[in-house]
Amino acid sequence: MLHRHLAALLLLPASFRVHRSFGRWRAAWQAGPYVFFRQILNEAPACVHRGDGPLVRLTCYYPMRLAQEVLAARGCLPGLRAGLHKLRHRGPVPSPTPADNDRRWQNDRLPLPALEELTAVMADPALRVISFDIFDTLLVRHVLRPHDVFSLVAARVDARHGVHFQRMRAPAEAELGLPNPTLEQIHAHMARRHNLSPETAAALREAELRCERDVLRARPAARALYDAARRLGKRIIAVSDMYLPAAFLRDMLRENGLAVDALYVSCEQGARKSDGALYDRVAEQEGCAPGEMLHFGDNRHSDVEQALKRGVCAHWLPSVQALACPTPELWRETFAAARAAEPRTSPYLALALARVYGDQVDFSRDMARFASLAEAGELLLAPLLTAFAVRLATDKELTRGYGRLYFAARDGWLPFRVYERVRRRLGGLPAVYFAAGRRAYSPFLYDDFPSYLKGIRSLAQPERHTLRHVLLACLGDGPLTRELFARLGEEELARPFLFEKRRCLAALRPHAAHIDALLRRKRERIRRYYQPLFAEEGERVLVFDLGYAGSIGEALHAATGKIVDKLYFWSDPENDERDRRLGSTTRCLLHTGNHLRLLLEELFSPARGGVIDFTEDGRPVYEDVDLSPALRADMEALEKACCDYADAFCDSFADLAPSLALPDGDAFLPLLESLLFRSPFCNERLLRDIIFPDPVHCAAPTSLQKKQDALILRTDTFAGTGFLDPALPLAPLTSVPRRTRPVGLHVHLHNFALAGEFLRQLRRFPAPFDLFLTLTDARACAAARRLFAPALLPAVREVHVLLVENRGRDVAPWIIGMRPFQQRYDLFCHVHGKQSPHLPFGDAWRRYLLHNLLHPAAVSAIMAHFAEDPRLGCVFPPICPELLACMRAGHISPGGHDGEVPEAEDLLRRLGLRPELCRADLCFSAGTMYWYRPEALRQLFTFDLALEEFPAEPIGIGGTIAHALERLPVPLARHNGYEAGLFALDLPPYTGDSSPEEA
Repeated sequence: MLHRHLAALLLLPASFRVHRSFGRWRAAWQAGPYVFFRQILNEAPACVHRGDGPLVRLTCYYPMRLAQEVLAARGCLPGLRAGLHKLRHRGPVPSPTPADNDRRWQNDRLPLPALEELTAVMADPALRVISFDIFDTLLVRHVLRPHDVFSLVAARVDARHGVHFQRMRAPAEAELGLPNPTLEQIHAHMARRHNLSPETAAALREAELRCERDVLRARPAARALYDAARRLGKRIIAVSDMYLPAAFLRDMLRENGLAVDALYVSCEQGARKSDGALYDRVAEQEGCAPGEMLHFGDNRHSDVEQALKRGVCAHWLPSVQALACPTPELWRETFAAARAAEPRTSPYLALALARVYGDQVDFSRDMARFASLAEAGELLLAPLLTAFAVRLATDKELTRGYGRLYFAARDGWLPFRVYERVRRRLGGLPAVYFAAGRRAYSPFLYDDFPSYLKGIRSLAQPERHTLRHVLLACLGDGPLTRELFARLGEEELARPFLFEKRRCLAALRPHAAHIDALLRRKRERIRRYYQPLFAEEGERVLVFDLGYAGSIGEALHAATGKIVDKLYFWSDPENDERDRRLGSTTRCLLHTGNHLRLLLEELFSPARGGVIDFTEDGRPVYEDVDLSPALRADMEALEKACCDYADAFCDSFADLAPSLALPDGDAFLPLLESLLFRSPFCNERLLRDIIFPDPVHCAAPTSLQKKQDALILRTDTFAGTGFLDPALPLAPLTSVPRRTRPVGLHVHLHNFALAGEFLRQLRRFPAPFDLFLTLTDARACAAARRLFAPALLPAVREVHVLLVENRGRDVAPWIIGMRPFQQRYDLFCHVHGKQSPHLPFGDAWRRYLLHNLLHPAAVSAIMAHFAEDPRLGCVFPPICPELLACMRAGHISPGGHDGEVPEAEDLLRRLGLRPELCRADLCFSAGTMYWYRPEALRQLFTFDLALEEFPAEPIGIGGTIAHALERLPVPLARHNGYEAGLFALDLPPYTGDSSPEEA
């Protein structure tokens, strides 16, 4: 904890740069230190950077960088040493690849043949025998490692037979020293070494076979190949390096619908696939030549390389684990790390992997990019929820102490649904889902209404959240509330609550009696609902809530007189204090990861509004909210995925459930955070449609993706942005069709001295184009018409030279000046004479962009990509390597220097789109040069943007409407149903000399 306090102290100066006024700083601080400093960690890099003046660097930037290193190192001294070393030795940041992708997440393997192609191969009459590996090919174990089976066996036999099965079994094969031991030999060795009775040895052997039977299931992808081979009338065999007996494996295959004509196991054949000898023996016993066999398996060495060496046809069928994590590093950092933290997570995670990736047979998509929220939920949420349900269902203490288990709305909904599935199979307390919500029972949380309002310390949009919003959220929209509004008047109701809290409270004082009467009636309605609900319970009731501060326990105790014990995911000191005062208890499943609380709170909720009141006869009144069809579909699919997973888990592990009950679920959280928020595939975009209104804290609806942006700590300013998305770089094309229809090309030249550079680029343009040249110097117009004449530009059709005002840099001439011409073309390109004299690599930056947009090879390739993919909306180069290195070294956020993201969100609102720009949406051409389909960006050229909105020169390097517009093309294209792509040539860029390339 000490390192966190040091980091907070170091971040304090930067906090004033973020909030810029004491009033805003104080309002943010009232949300609590945890939320406050997480906001500073995420927003300070955009406000404080190395390029600031000496005083700011000394007081804000350097302490901020040290705080980041202290948090990353999780220790004071290591973090300070690392931070001081980096600040003293500012070596060059390694240049990125064109897409700057994290290699751990990339999959460089080519796509494997599809099922139809493999079926065509099997149809070859010369292939007489189709052979399959068994483990991880035909059958998958629902454990992460084969040896995890031993721990499951141990849970069944240790207490019964007084042994430590895992300690005996894990080293037994190595101790035996045989090249191909059988299960009988292994267990005989264990019996001799540990003095086991024959009855105990036999029982242990049978327990291991039974456990193998429980965890083995058919793999859907292999079943499809198996069925195809059956339809073709082929002879099907199975070949395995394994100690289990062939008779057992044959039965297992038959039980899973995969009966084979013959089975060859190394322990019985005395030969192994791993050295190729087993293939010779199989071919001999099958009476066929090696080339007449086709073998499928997941092990590259044993199933592919050795088979090919022996002349057997072989295809690699990656295991489920290889599909989920194509590199060992990714496996170690995610699933293996979770298993190491808590070995009992193994069956939970293995089952999730099998369900999500088991039917995948190729690498046609990046497996680390989730296809849907349901897929992400089945892998990341379902194991956590099922583990929680198993713990509750198998806890005898709960069964003895309580009559029912009550799940509180709203975030108790998904845990309730999963628990119900598990309880049907494992038993446990009957469950009740009941209406609850802070707005519904808030009158029981305070002595008087003003004290409650004083406690509201955090609002997501404090400048827009008025007294009216707060009162509606707390009191509801009933007749008495409307009467109160009439008494207060519009001027008072329109005050921003947090910024003018004292004046708002003062305005309410004369109406205290009216408010008290309103709240008194509300308390009576609340009692009419809760008292019958708990009437059959004793003195204590058990309630599940996602939890934190314990307000539900206090409210229900005040409403019913019952002591409310809680099942929480998280607790905090305020809840502990309430437990001491009320005599209640709290059991927690999680002890870390409370920055994910909001994520789980919304994903666990049903697709409906919250409970805001009760009727006079005690029925819940739900908030009338307009939830999108996309949200409803996502939540319904997520619920189904989690419930189906719970059913599958009980099918496989029902009799092992007591031994698989975890004391907590902390081991699941790093995996969830890593794959959802740390993946460069920006999986957090799956949360974009999860928008639940929160009128207490947020006047305008905000997506869960946007809310989580502020809660995830990132040390790299580019992490979590689209700049690092491995899916965006465009792959090379084998053919480049010739284009005959002209494209539109806009070139803006403020510095006409660069005309020669552009002329040399355009002389080699490989397709017909119409040139629109905008200039800010009237003296250059005549020269421009002569230089950019059709005689010097072979591919040009029309040349338009337009004089524009020097306002809005290149963006205003492009968006406003090119408005009349966009609809003429299906493709358009915008470039300009960028110089950036404040940077030592300003000219190199311009040449990098122009090289990757106007070089003949680039133009041809980009046009081919547009022709091949009708969903491609805009293309631009990856961020310039020198710029990326500079921004990372200075810890400069791509979100901008001075409010570009809020400005961009205001522009989105004007465009008629959702006014939300999240971190994952940050992917743009740094330098504002694009190829695009005008249809994909159509709103950009039709909305009410005026030239006067762009500030007059000189302007800085950020903070203007032009810099906000720079960030809009990709989000706008995606809204219109298109995607973005990154393109870069491997050729060296033009450097300005008369090289042969440019001659």
